[in-house]
Amino acid sequence: MKRRGAPKTNKKFVVIGLLLALFLSLYYLSLQKKKEGMKEGKESKNKKKKKNLSTEEKLRNKLEGFKEKLKKMRNEKEELIEEKEDLQKENEKIQSKLNNKISIEKI
Repeated sequence: MKRRGAPKTNKKFVVIGLLLALFLSLYYLSLQKKKEGMKEGKESKNKKKKKNLSTEEKLRNKLEGFKEKLKKMRNEKEELIEEKEDLQKENEKIQSKLNNKISIEKI
């Protein structure tokens, strides 16, 4: 009598199925990256343009940025100086009023 064992599964089909699942998941992930890239739109194009700039152009862009920051800081400084002068004038007025009040109280 022949012994009957468990039916043999064909290992080739299992391996092919696993490979198919792997490739499908990789394909799905590659599509996800493309979709994300499409969402960015103009921003991604600007980034690509920046990457292609030479070092000299990058340094020029940085210098322009620094110049703009310096202008803003100078404007802020001038505004603060004007505020300081205004506060000093107000302080002098208040001081003179206080001195007048003290002199009036002495009389």
